[in-house]
Amino acid sequence: MAVTDDFRLAKDHQEAELNAGRLEPLRLALVGIDGIGKSILMKQVVNVIRHQFEYICHVELEGVDRSRRSKQLEGLVAQNLCYPNGRSVGIDEGRQAWFVIRGKKILIIIDDVDSEDEISELLTPNWCGDGSRLIITSSRQDWSQLIVHQVPSLSEEASYQLLVTYLDEAVVRCIPQQLMLQVVDECDGLPLVLEIMGKYLRNKRDVDIWSGALKRLQTEDSIDGYSEETSSGRSFMLAVGVLQNWRRVYS
Repeated sequence: MAVTDDFRLAKDHQEAELNAGRLEPLRLALVGIDGIGKSILMKQVVNVIRHQFEYICHVELEGVDRSRRSKQLEGLVAQNLCYPNGRSVGIDEGRQAWFVIRGKKILIIIDDVDSEDEISELLTPNWCGDGSRLIITSSRQDWSQLIVHQVPSLSEEASYQLLVTYLDEAVVRCIPQQLMLQVVDECDGLPLVLEIMGKYLRNKRDVDIWSGALKRLQTEDSIDGYSEETSSGRSFMLAVGVLQNWRRVYS
């Protein structure tokens, strides 16, 4: 984003007002492959700590043109700025957001960040108050100005236990454990894939349905023309493709 004169003045004003011993905001990157559960983890963290902040802002960059993300960040922050109880602050212009939050204790969450350039304005310690937090999610591993937390894939045992939480007890009793473990193995330890499969199979007591789902996971190369070189991306798209009218799973 091109730094506006208003934003420069805001940062200069804060730098002059805040003493040299102030705590810099904590900047954290939750990183991992697509479908690993970064956003799920981030939401859990936010639910625990949201009451500690004066303002909260959650921005999703998915769907925003990558070449324009930095330029649109100001407006996105303004649109999504709210109080801890979820009530919108109601700012009309993007530049007003920086004056509202300057020197305040604020939590900003940004999903799907590709580079530090996209969030450069939020990496200065002068835009917010002591104890503020910036949390991003990304598939990129290297970040020079953020503390990186690698979100690992689940072990086979943990993956199995997660899948079972979505299943009816009758299903767990009817379906051979070995078949369930084969489905788990094709999910690559990805919580999002396990969630999709678990919600689809939650009341399916027919072994043939499970076997059919497993066969598609094992044999299909792409879904609806989607091709992904990484096993994680392939597993996610295949899990989606297994479902018939899969969107109803979430209704």
